[in-house]
Amino acid sequence: MAKDVTTKMSDIDLSLSDQDMMMVMMVVVMAVMMQSLVKPIAATAATTQSLVQSLTYEGRTDAREVDVPSDSIVWLDFIHAAPRTPWTWVLFENDGPNDVEIGINEPNDRFILNPLATKTVDKIGAREKISIIFFYCRPTETARVRVVGEY
Repeated sequence: MAKDVTTKMSDIDLSLSDQDMMMVMMVVVMAVMMQSLVKPIAATAATTQSLVQSLTYEGRTDAREVDVPSDSIVWLDFIHAAPRTPWTWVLFENDGPNDVEIGINEPNDRFILNPLATKTVDKIGAREKISIIFFYCRPTETARVRVVGEY
């Protein structure tokens, strides 16, 4: 014998319990929160895309002069200041009168450039380009360095 499983519309209970009401409210709150999360993510993606575009090679030459005072570190930052992109190579010319210590991307990993000497550093095929250059002269010594690079 078959059992009658049909119900009439008037027999359905349409009331919501407190637990069901809380579930509906949580779904609404989650939907609103998801919308507030999606907008900043889209803005961050746009900022990241513009940063990646600024890190592309442009083939432009940039020349600068750096006065290195006694017993202090001076630096050129190419990421947080103009041109906002790392250099691929750099040429240093020490006009003297003293030695200058130069660090590329690391302030403590330095090489010494003697007065009237030149040195080229090439990072064209390297994974890490030149993003910051540090200059240091020992106490009581100073130097002027001409720097030419390409980004």
